[in-house]
Amino acid sequence: MMEPFVIRSARDSTELRLGPPDQVGGFSYRADLCSGVVNASVEVYDLEPSTLVRFMESVARDWRGWVGKKTWKSLEGHIGLECECDSLGHVFIPVRLRDGFGVQDWLAEGTLFVEAGQLSALANACQRVFGIQTAG
Repeated sequence: MMEPFVIRSARDSTELRLGPPDQVGGFSYRADLCSGVVNASVEVYDLEPSTLVRFMESVARDWRGWVGKKTWKSLEGHIGLECECDSLGHVFIPVRLRDGFGVQDWLAEGTLFVEAGQLSALANACQRVFGIQTAG
């Protein structure tokens, strides 16, 4: 069985686990956000998980930094990522998981802290898990 794509915070025990995906008329996969204070899971459905692979590749390609925020979210908004960086090579990734619509809606948030030097390995791991070949 394939392992999930995992982003571990370099600062604390927070981690985001995505996948592995099942392909049934699109892709569905589990997203888990775990930390000392939050543990949340949601089933994510997406028609094109290649957008996540391209997002992670974009962040890795710009490892020296960028202006503003880089954002990505799944098709139905069950998971969203925002990447921001500082001038010291730190990357902050606020993660938002949500499930349900209307009355039963819930939301969980946490922030991952990674070093710019980790970004290439993260993009490669995302590529391996989601198995999408993208054009360079």
